[in-house]
Amino acid sequence: MRRRSVDRPTVSHEAGPGRPRPVGASAAPVGRPRFFVALRPDEAAAEALARLARDTAEAVGGEPLAAADLHLTLAFIGAREAAFAGRLERAVAPLARPGRFGPLALGRLGRFGNRTRPALLWAGPDATPGWLDAIDGEVRRALRELSCEFDERPLVPHLTLVRGARREAAPSPVIAPPILVVSWRLAIGRNRPAGGPLRYDWSDPGAAS
Repeated sequence: MRRRSVDRPTVSHEAGPGRPRPVGASAAPVGRPRFFVALRPDEAAAEALARLARDTAEAVGGEPLAAADLHLTLAFIGAREAAFAGRLERAVAPLARPGRFGPLALGRLGRFGNRTRPALLWAGPDATPGWLDAIDGEVRRALRELSCEFDERPLVPHLTLVRGARREAAPSPVIAPPILVVSWRLAIGRNRPAGGPLRYDWSDPGAAS
């Protein structure tokens, strides 16, 4: 299994030119949701991550994500008309078959954002397993065949836990014990276009096959 280390961004990751940053975190334009393709963790892992998010937010401020909103983004596409969802689901449906996504231990806490703005805190693995590299590549190929523009920056696997943490927030970089995601579901996400807390709507591309 090919493994790519992600130690560099896991302790205190500052966003800036040439550096990976979280995608899909800003509010969507009114009336036009922002689409992305993601992996959603199994229910037990999502609940454990949500508890970690709440505990972390209590310590450093910010808005913890709910279990239903936790995800690992593979490709951020951006604002599209709502009708685009059907085309996108059909394009990635062949990749959604169950059993092809392996387990992943999330043992690191990372940080995006510079010291002058609120931070975004996330959980991620020590390294990227081969199966995750593979599905990331297949999703990108499917989007290119669809002639769909998307964020082409390299994958830095992470699940956002807390948005808007205090600027100086620097929690322990280690999750002890690591949270194991046993299984994943491929999903199409979209930011809800209305104001208020950022939440996501989900659809199952497997239903399009």
